[in-house]
Amino acid sequence: MRSPASNRWAPSPAPSTCHDVPGLAPIVALLTSELAEAGFGDVRLCWFEQGGSVSRARAAEQLRARHLSTIHLLPPEQVTAAAERLEAEAAADDPPLATVLRWQLFVARAQP
Repeated sequence: MRSPASNRWAPSPAPSTCHDVPGLAPIVALLTSELAEAGFGDVRLCWFEQGGSVSRARAAEQLRARHLSTIHLLPPEQVTAAAERLEAEAAADDPPLATVLRWQLFVARAQP
């Protein structure tokens, strides 16, 4: 949710439901065991989604800077064309792009 005072994005409250993630069972079991040995229990894997937005000009900057590691997998001419399109849309005062960050969180409680 947007903080009105700072115009920055603040995390939303953690979701109350957890989802099983296919293929992660061995990792979850190992981390649960390690957390239990460290004095934690009730370990759950939860999804957390954080919505936001980014201006088209900032998105073009991030694209040109290869902000995400997978951008280098795209053909350079495709990256250039996308950045140029975003810059043109920013100049035309198009609205910001919606963003969603999806996090997987391990939540555990300290044992008394």
